[in-house]
Amino acid sequence: MKSSIGSPTDKDVRRFQLMQETGCVSCIQLGIFGNPGDVHHLLYAGKRISHQHTICLCTWHHRGHHDVLSDKLAYERFGPSLAKTKKEFHDKFGDNEDLLWFQNELLRRVEESIV
Repeated sequence: MKSSIGSPTDKDVRRFQLMQETGCVSCIQLGIFGNPGDVHHLLYAGKRISHQHTICLCTWHHRGHHDVLSDKLAYERFGPSLAKTKKEFHDKFGDNEDLLWFQNELLRRVEESIV
């Protein structure tokens, strides 16, 4: 995986794996657990800054696509999608800093339970 911020380190890859095992941070905020997702790099001033500034989002919250539900039903069930209504998404689930804090807290708790 090559990007403007370089290839992920072993630590980054471990983060990505744990995030995907934990599931979408927006769904978790809604009380929906285990919904797998994509690694989403948070942007600051329109740029990715590191692989550690990432959160897990399901396909609806990340890309505005649901495999089964129409957009209308997905919105009703899961709330706004980052890809479709960025402001509404952040109003509901938090800004980048809030989302990153939430993701890091989830990962900290997961790692504690593994050790």
